[in-house]
Amino acid sequence: VDGPSPMGHEYVGIVEEVGSDVRTVKPGQFVIGSFFASDNTCEICKVGYQTSCVHRVSMGTLGAQAEYLRVPLADGTLVATPDVPSNDLLPSTIDPGRVFDLTLPLDDVAEGYKAMDERRAIKTLLEP
Repeated sequence: VDGPSPMGHEYVGIVEEVGSDVRTVKPGQFVIGSFFASDNTCEICKVGYQTSCVHRVSMGTLGAQAEYLRVPLADGTLVATPDVPSNDLLPSTIDPGRVFDLTLPLDDVAEGYKAMDERRAIKTLLEP
């Protein structure tokens, strides 16, 4: 990548604000989002194929690794957890395995992507 580019599609975070149409999540909740935004109401979503939603939006084009993210179709896309997970669980979007093998400050995000591209790292964890 030669210049700024939105990246990322795996994301978790705490809701800061919601739009007037959002009903299922509220500020302060910890949420998990998916690769595609989906309405979760269309015929395809209702049978369990949210990634094929007729209204889907690719989150990779919106920069889901940014400090803030506007999630379209939030009611169908975001899943709130009962509580905010402890800090030791966050590095692993709920213990799928300890894949983070490089930790860098947020200012070094370009180096993190370079390390993954060059296969010097599997997954980079960026910290403020």
